[in-house]
Amino acid sequence: MSGRSFVFTGRHMLATLVVFFGVVIAVNITMSVYATRSFTGLVAKNGYVASIDYARDEASRAHAAERGWQVELTAPQGIVTLEARDGAGAPLAATPTVTVAEAGTAGEETSLALTRIGEVLRAGEPLPPGHYVLHAEVGPSEDRIVWRSVVVVGQ
Repeated sequence: MSGRSFVFTGRHMLATLVVFFGVVIAVNITMSVYATRSFTGLVAKNGYVASIDYARDEASRAHAAERGWQVELTAPQGIVTLEARDGAGAPLAATPTVTVAEAGTAGEETSLALTRIGEVLRAGEPLPPGHYVLHAEVGPSEDRIVWRSVVVVGQ
């Protein structure tokens, strides 16, 4: 056994600080990359109101499921498409209202005019590339449900 005792020097302190801050910076970079890759672009002006809207949407979906309704609100190749069927599989006769808003901008919603093509309702013009929130009210006036979808076009 040697008679030398350990002495903590300035080099040890420098190495400790470099390792510590290196780990902190590496974790921050990793978390930033994960955050930017997974961001949907949704913006909520008020978290409380957004949670109430989410609960209302869930109740609406449950209401549709109770009646056997099937609703699909999508945008393949940027063309907004709505397919709504009743419990018997027939298209819902009531005219839905559909709006679109660009996600991430908290901008105004724009109404879309949909045209019935067979049993499906489609928008005439495709959406430009981006993230969008589609909002539809479907069903007869006394029994309407709210349906919301987030879509990514062109990515």
